[in-house]
Parts: sequence; structure tokens; C-alpha cells
Amino acid sequence: MFIFVVKSFSIKDVMHKAALLVRAATDLPRRGNEFELCNSFSAFTAFMEQQETRIRLMLTSLMRNTGCPTRMPKLNCEVEEYLERIVMVDDHVVERAGIVMDELDRGGRDDVEVPKTIIGAESTKRKKAEAEARFQERIHASDPGSVLAEQLRLAYEELKAAKVANVKVKPQKEYGFESSIDNSTNPFVPKLKTKHHALPRKETSGMIIIDEHSANIENHSDPSLNYEADVPHPYQLEIQNFVVPSSQMESKEPIVNDALAQASSDIQETSLTMIKTKEDLERLRDVLNSCREFAVDLEHHDFRSYLGITCLIQISTRSEDYIIDPFPLWNDLHILNDPFTNPEILKVFHGGEHDIEWLQRDFGIYVVNMFDTGRAMRRLEMQKFNLRYLVQHYCDVTLNKKYQLADWRERPLDSDMIHYARSDTHYLLYCYDRLREELIEKGDAMQNLLRVVYSESAFICSRVYQKPSFDRDGFRGLERRLLNNRQEAAMRVLWHWRDRVAREEDESVQYVLPNHMLLTIAESLPRELQGILLCCNPVPPLVRECVHELHKYVC
Repeated sequence: MFIFVVKSFSIKDVMHKAALLVRAATDLPRRGNEFELCNSFSAFTAFMEQQETRIRLMLTSLMRNTGCPTRMPKLNCEVEEYLERIVMVDDHVVERAGIVMDELDRGGRDDVEVPKTIIGAESTKRKKAEAEARFQERIHASDPGSVLAEQLRLAYEELKAAKVANVKVKPQKEYGFESSIDNSTNPFVPKLKTKHHALPRKETSGMIIIDEHSANIENHSDPSLNYEADVPHPYQLEIQNFVVPSSQMESKEPIVNDALAQASSDIQETSLTMIKTKEDLERLRDVLNSCREFAVDLEHHDFRSYLGITCLIQISTRSEDYIIDPFPLWNDLHILNDPFTNPEILKVFHGGEHDIEWLQRDFGIYVVNMFDTGRAMRRLEMQKFNLRYLVQHYCDVTLNKKYQLADWRERPLDSDMIHYARSDTHYLLYCYDRLREELIEKGDAMQNLLRVVYSESAFICSRVYQKPSFDRDGFRGLERRLLNNRQEAAMRVLWHWRDRVAREEDESVQYVLPNHMLLTIAESLPRELQGILLCCNPVPPLVRECVHELHKYVC
């Protein structure tokens, strides 16, 4: 469906601003010229990450308004992944526009009802729905491909709902760690139980990079940024004074051929240990304390949780793979802070920005001495920066990403999910070996690439988890058109109601009430209880449960 919102603007103005944008982009540091030098400064890296977050938010809003919302790539991904999303949405818009124009030409403008947004009227909901239905029928009749696409979309939605429904009881309740989750608006309090490997304490101060042009600090206009006084990183001193062990800076060539054979061999030949009890966890801690390095990855879920929860921890040593079920061990996992903060033991992550924060948030685990293979791939300017490409490039193994968006709360895990999970770390240490050698080979006296990667990895370790701040006026970013006073008031109260209920029930705001449903209710202002339910398909459980309360807000 197209919703045309006509605003007064000049094509010349748009072209002029686009030209200014291109001109500004050409002034940015480029790879092979000034970018590598600038990127060696932590302040520049942090600023670039903030700008990428801003662009992601704008792209998400733009794509939502086209009627073709899509999942944004992870932070620090290659530009090509963003381009793929943009091309997909652009194709969608062009296709739909072509269908509408063909229908108009074929049937005459008076015979085709193109849905329009009508401002203000509460009683237009049913007429609008009927017009949309007739319009969709015409499109489907003229384009069988659209019918198939719609069927596939509905099948995907049903599959997604069924997946979530498989988890009957939320693990927070089933395993009794609800009390350790704080969804309040209070600042996050570090969960560090014991500070292992501590240096003598000194007074330290943090650094916050603020883009004053894009955000009003007093109004907290950007929900992705939090400028309140930060809680200092418990290991800030240790990270700042960390010196990379000389053994990690040395070349270990030649890498013997059987190492590649071992790394790329059938993963089933490697021993796998499932960690489910405190005794298992203590044994794993002792094993890791005896290692020189180990690889780490996490699986996460954020649809049935307000802040998100860690659902799985995968660890690989040179000889064995481990999978930790964190649910029964939630209040004991801090035990692993010992090897994770040991500066003599290397921890290998791939794209560890989120993993570092999730370990802090859920278990009070911090990391000192880390090598991020994603950062190394960028320094080497490889074709792609994702884990699948890394393993394919060095081990000639293609990782199956079928379960990338799976619901990792499910228990028991089936064999395919276990295989997927362990494969994320199984090959990582060998890939680290190869990356280290290439960084040493391609570095020079002017720029030690290996040391730069360790510096960037230390910067990732210094990240401090902060709760997402609630943007009281964030609903304005959802508006497809100008709302009247009643609609805007309803939008505001629904926005606040959703956040409050999500915190109380420990659910994501999208589970409580998806954005498009919230907007539909606010625009339609249903007079009857049933009208609220008709705005939602399918009806979210908490909307059905609280429909009387919602009706008071919008009627």
C-alpha cells in the first residue's frame, strides 16, 4: 500500500542538499590515505561509531515510511550490506509505484481507489480498510508474483510467531533470576562480585564524545545516546595500563599444514562439553586459567525481554569446545571473571562490541586482553568483515547462518542449533593465528598493524554498559503525517504506556505494541473496544489484556 504525504518542497532544494552531502562525504578521510591514521585514535573511532548509529536510525525511519521496513546490519559492517538493504527497498518502491500507475492507465483514474491518508476523522478506519482490500485485490489480480510474495510474508510471520510460542515459560521466571534484572530508569549498577587481577587503585576519569550539532544534551533528543554521568568502568585502570604480552606480538610462522587440517576438520571430531552446573563452571574456569588463549561468542535474545538476555555462551580452546547454558547458572557465572580479566590470557572475539556489554550487564564479567578478529579484518582491508567470510577465507568452511535469528531461549537445544553455536568459536583461534601473521607481515615501522588492532580491541573492552534511555518524545519519529491534537495526545500516552508495561512485564516494547500498530490506533482513535483490537493483526497479548485501559486513553 502506498500512502502519499505531499509536503511543500523544491526539487532544486533537494538536489542542492544532495550535492552538499556528496561534497561533505568526499572530505572524509579515505582508506589508503588518511583514514588509517585517524582510525588509530580512539576518539575518532568512537565518533565514527556514533555517526553510524545516527545514520542507522535515519535509515530505519526512512525505510519504515516506505512501507518496507527491513532489519539493519550490525554496527561496523561493510558498506555493501547497507547498500543491499537500500537497493531492496528502492526496488520495492519502484515496483509498487509501477503497479499503481499500470492500474490507473488500464482502468481509468476514477475506477481505481488509491488509499489516501485522511487527517483527523475517527470514522474512516473501516472505509480505509475496505479501500485497501479492494486495491490489494486489483494488484493481486494483475500480478501473480505479488500474491506469492504476500503468501510468503504471511508464512514467515506465522513461523516467527510459532517460534516465539515454543517457549512457554520465560527463562527469567523458570530459572528464578527475575530479581537480578532491573528494568527501572535507575542507572545501571555494575554486578562485579570480585575484582580479579586488580591493579593498585588510582583516580581515573572517563571521556565522553558528544556531537553537539546532532543532539540537544538537555532534552536528550537521541534515545541511543546517554549523556548522564557515567559509572566508571571497574577495569578502566587495568585496561589503560595493559601491555600486550611479547608472546602475542611475535610471529609464529611457519604455521604447519596440519594446523589448517585440524582447524577445518569435521567439527564433530572435536570434544564438546556442555556446562550446566556450578561444578562444571568451576572446572571450566580452571581449564581457561591454564590456557594461553580462548575464543568467545554469545547468543542473545531481546524480543521477550526489556533489556535483552544472554541465552548461550560459547568458548573454544585449542583442543575443546564448550557451550554454557547461562539460565541455571545465572547468579554463578561471575566465576568466569577470573580468566576473562587475566591480562596474561588472550580472549578472541569477533565483533565483540555487544558481547562485551552483555557480559557486563548480565553476569558482571569484564574482559582484559582481547583480540577482535573483526577489527583485524578491517585493518587488512579484506573484502568482507563478517565471521562467515573469515572462516571461509582461512579454513575453507562455509558456516550455516540458518539459526542467526533463532530464538535461543529454547530448551533443549537441538543438535543443529548446538552445531551452529559451537561453529562460531570453533575456528576462531586458527583464524586469529592467520590474521596475526598477516598483520605482522603488512605492518611497517610507521604503523604496527597488530598493535593497532590490540589498541582498538582494548577500546572495545573499555565500553561500559548503560541502560537505553527512554525518549519521551520519540513517538514523533513514527508519524507518517501531521496529527491533530487528539491524535498526538493519544500517540504520546500510548508511547508512555507501552514503555511502562514493557518494563513491568520484562518484555520488549515491540512485543507489547509494535510501532505500526501504535500509530494505527493513534490515527484511528477507535470509539469502541473492538476497534482497538481491529487495529492490530495479530493482537499482541498485552494489548488484549489491557484493552480497557487503552480504550480510556484513546476514546
